[in-house]
Amino acid sequence: MENLIYILGLRSISGVGNRLAERILEQVSSPKEIFSLSEKDLLGIEGVRKETARSIINFSGWEVVEKNIENAKRYGFHIYTIHDENYPKNLLKIYEKPTAIYVFGEITDEDENAVAIVGSRRCNNYGKSIAKQLSNELASHGLTVVSGMARGIDSISHKAAIEEGGRTIAVMGSGLDRIYPPENSKLYKLISQNGAVISEFPMGTPPEAQNFPQRNRVISGLSKGVVIVQAGRKSGSLITANFALEQNREVFAVPGNLGNKLSEGANFLIKRGAKLIENVEDILEELNQGYNFKVKDKVLSKKTFTNLDVDQKIVVDSIGSQQLNIDELIDKTKIEYTKLSLILLDLEIKGILEQLPGKIYQMKY
Repeated sequence: MENLIYILGLRSISGVGNRLAERILEQVSSPKEIFSLSEKDLLGIEGVRKETARSIINFSGWEVVEKNIENAKRYGFHIYTIHDENYPKNLLKIYEKPTAIYVFGEITDEDENAVAIVGSRRCNNYGKSIAKQLSNELASHGLTVVSGMARGIDSISHKAAIEEGGRTIAVMGSGLDRIYPPENSKLYKLISQNGAVISEFPMGTPPEAQNFPQRNRVISGLSKGVVIVQAGRKSGSLITANFALEQNREVFAVPGNLGNKLSEGANFLIKRGAKLIENVEDILEELNQGYNFKVKDKVLSKKTFTNLDVDQKIVVDSIGSQQLNIDELIDKTKIEYTKLSLILLDLEIKGILEQLPGKIYQMKY
């Protein structure tokens, strides 16, 4: 606890970023010692300016730091520093790693094998379907799905991993006590029970725009690869991809239709050398070559549903991972319209299918 107070105190000082804090910590035997250094000693550390040295010497914000720690404890959050065993191992390997992170949930050794899935907040049905499928199948192979808990692709990816019984990590651009977007409060709790929600921002930090690029480097840093599902040319997802390249992570992109603004970002990345992916095997093969983690032998099979009659099973098998309208289903199942409509309604009530605009049906993951 004593080390934590001094590390958080150091990071709260204006002019002391993550990299400088790490450099200063490397020069002392304990974090407490930092606040006993002379101005001359501090100025001898690369990157420390005179005003920063004086701010460290005159620091008096201990009450604020202690209150931050107490608030985190009251909410049931953990705070891990780069010196703690529970600090994510993948994150330790990046430049400008967070000196401390706030964690709601649990980080495990399994989370070293993680893949980030990010994309547009305003995704279309194609993007939603792809995000669900990839996240679902990655989770089924034992990989942790990382994302930013934003609307759209991020939220869909977290939910799909959880529904498959897998692990997922959300990285926030605010303090852990400032859930954003607010409608994701239920998802926030589910993620904490099936992985972790993390942030490098102190308690009470609002979700300000400048926090999110910083958040994106943590998303890529936690992962061995980043998948861009749908993104515009100025999307924050491309910032995540750039961080991934700087951190020597794999970058994957799902191709999209030409002329569609939601496809511009991913298609741009593919032109620049990102690996085009058509299915989860493209991701697993690439990561297995680079990191030699054991991929489960079982390829994801269709979900098994109980208490379905013969016709219901025919409909479920016909849809599979596709999105089909009612006319296409009539052609595939050979079931007449009225009967098929009743079957589809029943499957919706059971929570197995969902109907999209235009009487298009897909599996509900």
